[in-house]
Amino acid sequence: MKAIVGAQATSRRQLVSLIIALSMLIGGCESDRDELAASNSCVWCRLNDANLAGANLVGATLWMAFLERADLSGADLSSANINRAKLTAANLTGANLANVDARKAVLIRADLAGADLSKADLSEAVLENASFRSANLSGASLLIARMKQADFSEASLVSANIRQAIGPSARFTGADLTDADLGWAVLPG
Repeated sequence: MKAIVGAQATSRRQLVSLIIALSMLIGGCESDRDELAASNSCVWCRLNDANLAGANLVGATLWMAFLERADLSGADLSSANINRAKLTAANLTGANLANVDARKAVLIRADLAGADLSKADLSEAVLENASFRSANLSGASLLIARMKQADFSEASLVSANIRQAIGPSARFTGADLTDADLGWAVLPG
């Protein structure tokens, strides 16, 4: 009898541990936010729906982080590494992303209106349906970026590298493309 009760207790503990591990894997955990606050680094962390508005994340390492629907409005991410990060539907309005490494980042439906992305590296990023209205992308690299229906209205793309970008229906109304390199870009619309 004692052996059966002990086995049941062990099974119950294992089940609880498994449930906790799965919930952390699926929905992230508060420790990801704590890790970011403590070290300015959180690789592969889950910060979906996080409120990081106005946060100081200068030089932060958020490589492959999940920041879907996160509020980063007014945040300072200058010189941060958000390479391969998932920022689908994130709010980055007015954020400072100067010199950010955002290669292969996913910014589908992200709002970057008024953001500073000067000298940002968005090579091979997915920018579909993203808003860059009135954003500063001077000197930025959008090499091979996917920009379907992205809105660059009134944005500054002075000296930007937009080579080989694919952007059907992308909007550039009133955008400044002075000295931008559009070689081999496919921007029908």
